[in-house]
Amino acid sequence: MTAIEVQGNPQTSRTRRSMGLFNNIKVGNTVLIVFVSFFGSRVHRPRCIGIGAMIASVGVFLIALPHFISEKYTYTDFTSSQLLLGIGGVPIQPFGISYIDDFAEKRNSPFYLGILFAITVIGPAFGYVMSSALLRFYVDVDKSLGFPKIVMRTLRIPIFLLVVLAQVNLAAMVAGLATFMGKFIERQFAQTASFSNLMMGGLNIPSAMLGIMAGGVILRKLGLTVKSSAAMCMVAVFLSIMFAIPLLFIGCPTQNISGINYNISSQQCSNACSCSDEAFNPVCGSDGVEFRSPCHAGCKTPIFKEKVLNYTDCECVASAGSPGFALPGPCENGCKNRLIPFMILSSITCFVASLSHTTSFMMILRTVTPEDKSFALGIQFMLFRVLAFLPAPVLYGRAIDTACIMWGKKCHKITSCRYYDLDLFRHSTMEIDVNGVEADVQSEPASSLTPTYDRVVEAKTRAMARAHSWETEVPIRGFS
Repeated sequence: MTAIEVQGNPQTSRTRRSMGLFNNIKVGNTVLIVFVSFFGSRVHRPRCIGIGAMIASVGVFLIALPHFISEKYTYTDFTSSQLLLGIGGVPIQPFGISYIDDFAEKRNSPFYLGILFAITVIGPAFGYVMSSALLRFYVDVDKSLGFPKIVMRTLRIPIFLLVVLAQVNLAAMVAGLATFMGKFIERQFAQTASFSNLMMGGLNIPSAMLGIMAGGVILRKLGLTVKSSAAMCMVAVFLSIMFAIPLLFIGCPTQNISGINYNISSQQCSNACSCSDEAFNPVCGSDGVEFRSPCHAGCKTPIFKEKVLNYTDCECVASAGSPGFALPGPCENGCKNRLIPFMILSSITCFVASLSHTTSFMMILRTVTPEDKSFALGIQFMLFRVLAFLPAPVLYGRAIDTACIMWGKKCHKITSCRYYDLDLFRHSTMEIDVNGVEADVQSEPASSLTPTYDRVVEAKTRAMARAHSWETEVPIRGFS
């Protein structure tokens, strides 16, 4: 996010618009996922997944082209390549998940799905770790006639809708944090963009991966029913709230910034310098107050040794007797030690919340009719994109924008935010997370009270047995 703001320099006053170039990927996926997944039990699923992967590969290749054929620091729009990437990813999730559940033993299916979900997390984890290093360098019609009937049959299953609603809440939280957590760590704890991405890829994402795998192992070992699985999801999400609430209070206060939140009216000392409003080269005065630039600090003499080491004769820096001095860069906030408990708690929260991931998917697979598995998953992922992945970054970006206390300018146009009210930044971001998880808790208990497909089949079979004067024991098709 920071690299886009700096290098592409989109001249916008809203951080959320910086994510607009990624939405074409989700649009291409959202438009087709329900219709493609409808044919899940009618086509060769591995072959479709392979074709989709090839299309996605072409899209990725085209996305990389601007780096080689465009001018430096020029924002380039390659909408078609992003659409290809989204279209190529359509069959992977609904076809892959239903294929594993159909051909694996029912006892082992949750475990294998847990492995699948965990592996899908490894890619972003490697991406964050690699970016941490790279950021150091500058620079057919008859078959479709039953479509409406299947849609209504699927959407009339209460447990399906409730579980998907709960997953949407968690997915929205994940989408928002994946977009802005790096920036959150960078701003809250005065860390570099490189180190912030390293924390994301090295701690948070692996914790989520372990939680997903552990959820699959628990399902396999305990052989949970749908009702027990709903209870497990509720407990996991409730515990994650308990670990997430302290994150509201772990952070750093906003530093003193002259002319913004400190000595707002006392800027006469730099009036003679005619400082530009667009200048942004922060320095830290010897009095612990930060200034937007050496000019705003009233500094007259820079001390060089290959690079600027110090600024002296700074009229605006409070000092006893002679004018003070200023050092290049922002002031230290003195609370970097709070980063360790923040990362520990956030990693535990990711692990505990991820325990419900595989469990919730198995609840869906055991609720819908077997021939509708792929289609139900397609609806699920479509809702993910429409209700979570598309709006969540915008919502988080809007909340973060409200915490901005100084916007940057270039050529008399507003660019990215320079300074934030860190307390408001932290509360706005974390409160969205906690509220989303609370909504997830409210959806999970109700799902355990609704009848599943397996129970309906059992009830109908036993009713037919009594009508024909024969009784049989029909086991509930659960996880064992």
